[in-house]
Amino acid sequence: MPEEVAFYFAENGDLGHRYGVASNERVSQHVLRKLLDDLESGVWGSVLMNRATSTETLEIAASLHPGSESVINNHLNASLERMRNLRGIQVVGSQFQVFFERVKATDSEQVLLHRAIDELGDRATLGAAWDTVRRTPQIKGIARECTLST
Repeated sequence: MPEEVAFYFAENGDLGHRYGVASNERVSQHVLRKLLDDLESGVWGSVLMNRATSTETLEIAASLHPGSESVINNHLNASLERMRNLRGIQVVGSQFQVFFERVKATDSEQVLLHRAIDELGDRATLGAAWDTVRRTPQIKGIARECTLST
């Protein structure tokens, strides 16, 4: 669907048209962002369920619709920070694959992450489990080391 047509239906279409545009995976992010302003929650909710909705569009949606955090956090295109905040036991196959790609996890790190989630229990976040696998440097420690070495 040409962008001008999609944008027209996003602005002027009836409910069915707007739902159709919101769920169309080939519609531009510009059009999807327009639909986030729709008064019908089902329309902007369809944008959140659209697999093609970008991380940036999801972040805009989070600011416009704070009650939709759980849907946004579980979207495959959610930001890495949002993914890290998911409870580890609630993460499913494709989410793991996206997470592993983003952090460039090795095969052994993937195994260790699954083990860490099991060991930490049902309240642990994906981020907390990942931090046991690959420790991130402490910013304060790095700043202190730089100060001491100069």
